[in-house]
Formats: sequence, structure tokens, C-alpha cells
Amino acid sequence: MKKTIMLLGIISCIFSQNAAAQQSGINFGELPRPVPTVSSLASYNNVSQTNATGLPEISIPLLQLPSKSQDIQLNISLSYNLLNIKRDEPAADIGTGWSLFSGGVISRNIVDELDERYYDVTLNGYEKNQFDDIYYYNIPGISGKFKFVRDVNTNSFQLINLSANKVKIEYTRTSNTATLVLNSFTITDAKGNKFLFNDYSLANLNGDPYGGSNEYRSAFFLSKILDANNVEIATFTYEKRSKNKVYLPDKKIYQFCKLKSIVSPGFGKIEYDYIFDEAWKMNDPYQVQKIVLKDWNGHLISGYNFDYSYFQYEDIQLEGGPMEYIYKRALEKVKKLDRNGAVSETTELTYNYAELDPPLKRLITPTKGVIQYEFTDGRVMSIKHYTSPAEVIPAKSVRYDYSNFTNPNISSGKAFLIEMGIDNASYNLYRNVKVIDDNNGYTKYYYKTPDDFPQTSYTGGGTNDKFWPYYSTVSGGLLEKKEIYDAHDRLLLTEQSDYLFENIPGAVDYLLFDDKYSNIKTFSKSIWLKKLTNTSTVYINNNPSIEEQLETEYSIFNFQPSKTKKTVDGIIEEQILNYPETGYSNLSNAHILSIPVTTEEKNDGKLVSKVETKYDNTNNTLPSSILATNISDGTIKTTMRFDLYDDRGNLIQFTPSVGIPTAIVYGYNKTQPIAKIEGATYAQISPYIQPIIDASNLDAQNPDTELALLLAFDNFRKTPELKNFQITTISYDPLIGITTTTPPNGIREIYRYNVNNQLEKIVVIVDTKEVVLKEYRYNYKN
Repeated sequence: MKKTIMLLGIISCIFSQNAAAQQSGINFGELPRPVPTVSSLASYNNVSQTNATGLPEISIPLLQLPSKSQDIQLNISLSYNLLNIKRDEPAADIGTGWSLFSGGVISRNIVDELDERYYDVTLNGYEKNQFDDIYYYNIPGISGKFKFVRDVNTNSFQLINLSANKVKIEYTRTSNTATLVLNSFTITDAKGNKFLFNDYSLANLNGDPYGGSNEYRSAFFLSKILDANNVEIATFTYEKRSKNKVYLPDKKIYQFCKLKSIVSPGFGKIEYDYIFDEAWKMNDPYQVQKIVLKDWNGHLISGYNFDYSYFQYEDIQLEGGPMEYIYKRALEKVKKLDRNGAVSETTELTYNYAELDPPLKRLITPTKGVIQYEFTDGRVMSIKHYTSPAEVIPAKSVRYDYSNFTNPNISSGKAFLIEMGIDNASYNLYRNVKVIDDNNGYTKYYYKTPDDFPQTSYTGGGTNDKFWPYYSTVSGGLLEKKEIYDAHDRLLLTEQSDYLFENIPGAVDYLLFDDKYSNIKTFSKSIWLKKLTNTSTVYINNNPSIEEQLETEYSIFNFQPSKTKKTVDGIIEEQILNYPETGYSNLSNAHILSIPVTTEEKNDGKLVSKVETKYDNTNNTLPSSILATNISDGTIKTTMRFDLYDDRGNLIQFTPSVGIPTAIVYGYNKTQPIAKIEGATYAQISPYIQPIIDASNLDAQNPDTELALLLAFDNFRKTPELKNFQITTISYDPLIGITTTTPPNGIREIYRYNVNNQLEKIVVIVDTKEVVLKEYRYNYKN
């Protein structure tokens, strides 16, 4: 049947005409990827967005919520992926093709049948089945996948991480001994940060082995983040909405689990508003309406509203009946809010409705610049930039050519299967990609593909089963060489990359594909990058002139760089990093693997620097001192002591090599340094700091009280017991920026911001008059 697609506004009459037909809907729990919005995140793990796949990275940064940890950024952003726009892919809560990256989730791909389908040993047909489902995890800064392997003899289970990282994944289970029913997860990264997944969604799968239906946990959601010292970094709250079966009221059809807020203690929160409407099938019934950033005391800092329209697809027409349609949500506008709640910027999105599955066509920026995309056969062909929507000639145009470099008449692409993809789903991967800047020449990219690492017979399976090495690592294209040319075809630069991989010790074989038609299974094994060598050559008049080689060796301990060696014109510079493999029980107990404890630097083989960070506080994982080696005589000197931390892990006293301490006072609910006292210990100043701490907390609650804080700062400076110390004070508008700094000379700088939280002026007061030191102007076209 021919499909038609058109753009529809949210019009009540259309809704009323089709609501009844849509109410029959679908049970997402019966889909291999059972959670709308969440399941689409797996696309980012399975297929990389690179030139080799023809999938461009399209993203819109939204909000940033700081935390007490420099390692954890609670950022919110939008990302677009062509793999998520197909008709049979449910539209996300933020629109078809778009994903809202916030918080963290463990989703699953049901392979063949649900892992835990045999849940009762007393019923006929019970068996200890093998587990095949794939789980995908996304946490701030890390993504990957894992699965469970079942020993049917002992009925025990092992969690296998299928990604080349050193995260530790732990789980708890329910009391069910017939199978593995998961209750929660904890993922610990290589810096000791713990991500707790205690919230989950539920789905229901009809037709279980016992002739009934099976309620199962379809995804797990990030509930809390703790640092390596168990200090709370963030908490996440969810709205849970359930629907039960009409004739089996004790059986759930689903339980959704939607993120409502992210809280960073002392700093602030991000809040989410949704519309819920389950009438529209092939859509997540939740629709994101607004996301706002607030400080710890509830003051609005910034936010976004979202406008939508819908794609219409012909669905089904029964004999003699009307045509039924599918409507899929389309994100149309992203509106930024200032701290007064008014719209200050708008990003507009349009789509190519001539396509059966309409891809993104235009992104109109807040400054009215236009980015126009041309997609063909699931890959980008050109990206054009215009200075305004009215312009017909682009200011910049980039084209993509996927032809074979040795035979331009054929494509360099080949279809490869997605790991455990649904119905043998595949994607195209291109060995050669030419990126042409119509104004500035072009770049040629050469990629390795899985075909460069041929399949072999698999000895651990059936007669025809295969083993495909390195598949996961190379499936997104592995950049082998890059050549940069100018507009006159002159070679300017080449970059060659050589890789050395090894199997991860103890890694188990896992299933890549299961071809039911040919009865052939393909397996692989997780690998790690042991060494990478990059060679860059600069060309002048098409002749090689300068060559630079950078060799990076990685550690099996944490898969992080352990040694770099840079060679330029015969001069060799090396850096050696050592990690806490032995002798740091407090770090190893907290799963801190990726923080270097010693760093050495060499020039032409001669040691020129050696620095060691000590962690002698056995009751925490915070650094205690920094030692430096005198290269001439080998003596070791303490260059910095970290003397004292507060209960949030803030450094409140340090002493450099000269032996003169510095004390730091934290305010604004222990989130910001408000005073630095040079020459004093924390014990010396602690009797006098409570008034400025209290005043900063009041300033956070009510910015109109900042003058009282500044008065408290002045009184603090005048404290007789502190007269011999150098004092610097700082005030803030939380989540916006510094509002004043007053150095030891007493000349206070004042920082002023507009309603969009942009710095406008830095001024000082001289003889009661305001003198502008710096002024910033933000002039936007149109």
C-alpha cells in the first residue's frame, strides 16, 4: 500500500477522528526494544556516527548543571540519529529521530525470546534456557553493553561486559530461583564514581511458555550518583505511571518510568514537564514540554520549551472501512527561556516530507543562520550553511562522496549486520569517504572495516559457525589514513594510524549474529587497544617536509594511555604514566584505576621530570601531597600538601613547598570558595568564618541580600586576628557566575549579567563612581 506523509499541527479535530483507531495501539513490551525513547539510545552504541557510516553528529546543547565532582557533568543535550526515524521505530518523547541525553539508563534488546521467560519451576514446560538479551548502558561520559551467561548445570549467572572499558557492573536479583529476575544495578567507573540504578520500567509480553503473559523489567534508570568517598553527587526522581489489563487487573500492561528531576546537592536542579497521552500509537505516550534549570533555592536560571507537529502515515484500511493512520511526533521548535521565563532564542527544525521516512532537512539557528542537510539512502550527502533563510547561495557547502578511491564508478560501501539486530538489521559502512569543502579543498578518509579482519571457523559451536575478530571495534569504521588537499588538488597533510589490538584476558566469546535461515551463528570476543601509532606528514609543493610520529601505549590495567612517545625531526619526547596497581589499597578498594599516581617526562631518553601524587589518607581517596624528584641529585621534595578537606571533599587547607599555608572557606551551601586566606591555617580562621558562610547562604536564597554578604566580607577582613594575612573574597549568583571579587588590596571588581546569564560588564567603584574595566556586547543578526 502506498504511504503518504504530511505535516500536521496538533489539531483537536484530527485527534478526535483518529483517537479511537489509535487506542487499540500496540504493546511496546512485545517489541524487541520494549521501551520507547530509551530503546533508541542503543543505536548510538551499535553504529557510530562517523564519516564511515554516513551518519553525521547533529546535536543541540541545552542545559548544564554542575556538581561537586569535576568528573561528573550533568549536561542535557539533544542528538539526532537517522537510524531512529524508520516507520516501525516508535517516536521518542522529544520527537522522531531525536534523543534527549540526560541522566542514565540501562535498556535491553530482547533477542529471540525474553531471557527470564521460564519463571516458575512448578509449571509444565519449565527449562533452564540460555540467556541472549543484550543490555545497553548510558551514564555521563560512558556507554557500553553487556549480557548474562547462564550455566544451566549450576543454574548460575555471569554478567559479561561486552565493551572495552573498566567499569564494574554489579547487580541484585529477586528471590526467584527459577531464573534470573533483576532488581537493581550499580555501575562503578574507573574513577570510583558509583551509578545506582534502582528505578525501573515494566512491560508485559503476551504468549509466555505457560500460555499466559509475562511481566518483566524492561529498563533500569539512574537513581543516584555517589563519588568514590560515597558523597552524594546527584539524585534522580521519576514519574511512574501504570496501566493494568482490564480482565486481569493484577497484571500490568506497562509501568512507565519518566525522569522528573535531577538534583545536584547544594548546586541546583533540572526539572522536566511532560504531556501524557497514550492515544497515539508508535509514539512514546510522554511528550517533553519544558525543561528548566533552577538553583538550589528554586530560582529559575534557564530553560527550554518544545513545539511539535506530526508526520502522518497511511496504516491500514479494512474492506469497506476508512483509512487508518499513524501519527509520529516531530520536533519543530526548541525555545530557550531566560531567567524571567521569557523566550530569548528559538531553534527551528524542518523535515524532508518527500521521503517515506522524513529525515531532518533544515536547522535554523537562533541567529537565523541555516544548516541544510541532504540525506540519500540513509547517509548524508551534503551540509550547506546559509547566513539567513532567504539566502539561496550557501556561505559554506560540504559534500560527501562515498565512491571507491581506486574505482570511482562504484561505491566503497558494504552492508554489515548490526550486532544481534532485529530481523538481521544492517547498515552501510564505507571504506572510502571524500569530504569536499567547496571553498577550501577536500579531505580523503580511508577506513578499515570488519572485512579487513576475516572470519574464521568457530571451534566452540556448530559445524558452520563462524568467529569474527574485532567486529565491535571496527564496525563503525577504523580510520587508517587521512589526506588533506587544497582547492588546487595539492596534498597538504597526511595522517596514518596503525593499531595493535589484543583480546581482553578472560573475555568470553559472545554471539554477534544468529542467522535462523542458514542456521549459522557468528561469534566474537572483546578486545582492547594495546598500541596506537599516528604518523603525520606535512607537504610543501607536494613534497614531504615535516614528519611527526606519536606512539601511544595503553595499560591492560585500565585501558588508559601508559606511555606516549613523540618524535619530531629526530627529537624524542616521552611521557610515562603509572597507575595505582599496587600499594594504594584505598584507591583499589574504591575501584579507582584511571588516575595516574606518577608522571615521568623524558627528552631524548633523559629524565627531565618526575612527579608523584600521594594518597596517604586511608579513610578516603583524596590526594594528600605532591612529590617532585630533583633530576640532578635524585632527591625527593614535597611541593604541595593537601592538609585538610571538609565533609564534601572540598580542599580547605593546603601548604606549598615554601611552607606558608593557605586556608579556603566554602559557602553557598559548600559549593563555592568564598574566601582565600594566605598565610593562615584553617584552625586559625575557623572561629571567624561562620558569619560569611551564613551570609553567603542567605545570598543564595535571596540575591537581594548580597550587600549584607559584602558587608560581612568587609567585617571579616577587619578582624584583628586576621590582620597579618592576605584575604581574597568572592561572591556569586549561583549557576550564573561570579558577582564580585575583592583581592587583598581591597579594590572590588563587580560583574554584571543580562537576563540570558551572559556577562555584560566588569566594573570597579572609584570615589563612589562606577568605572568600566571591560564591557561585552552580544550582537545577533536579525
